[in-house]
Amino acid sequence: MPVNAFPREIYTNDSRVDYYQPLDLTDGSWTLRDPTNFVDSVVNNAGTMELTLNAVGVANNKLQPVGSSGDTEAPRWYKLAFYDDGTPVLAGETFVLSVSCALLGSTRGNTRYFNWGFGTFEDPADDTVADMKANVVGVAWNFANTNADSFPYIASGATPNTASPLSADDTRMFGTITMAGGNGGLVATGLDTSGLLESSGAALSATTNYTPASGQLYVGIIAGARGNSRTYSAGQGTDFNVVYKFSRIAKVSARIS
Repeated sequence: MPVNAFPREIYTNDSRVDYYQPLDLTDGSWTLRDPTNFVDSVVNNAGTMELTLNAVGVANNKLQPVGSSGDTEAPRWYKLAFYDDGTPVLAGETFVLSVSCALLGSTRGNTRYFNWGFGTFEDPADDTVADMKANVVGVAWNFANTNADSFPYIASGATPNTASPLSADDTRMFGTITMAGGNGGLVATGLDTSGLLESSGAALSATTNYTPASGQLYVGIIAGARGNSRTYSAGQGTDFNVVYKFSRIAKVSARIS
């Protein structure tokens, strides 16, 4: 196995499903960029990521993941992206990043109005949204009174696009990010507790021209406030599972007669 090849792990007993890489933010391979110390801790509890936050007493527009203009101070974990065979994912290639996640809630207090997205980045360490060039799919949390309202979250560059929920209990999300020559599209679908379609959203990539085309992309997760007027209490958090897979897309020759 190549040095950077992913272990063949999967969160299912169904042998018909392709192998996906589980997200483990505690395995030492991820770099955390957290300009405001928003994150208190991340724990791996039997494969579930348990994220706990520090208090935010004064609303900060820049804590939005990628929806803020200019700069962002949202925390993000990232590392270089590789295919299953250990070869790097390059910006100019044609590929699909498939993402599957489960939103598990939290026993540490409901974290109101919170977003997170998983996807590709050109420069995740750069706090300037236009230079970070994020394309992510994930989950948007809303809490109306005591009921969680969760649904797919899509963001590209400084353009967030959340799907309109058909009801308020999307618990799983499937998403794809398809890129070709540095541009592409994003699709996310939310399922309810019975596995039925509840909501979906799609967007063209707003982060045009990953550059250089020969440069290796990063994979990562970015999380933060939903909206520009949110505050948080110490100890609030959210729990989630994520698995993901990069796949090359074959280019089929076209003939026009």
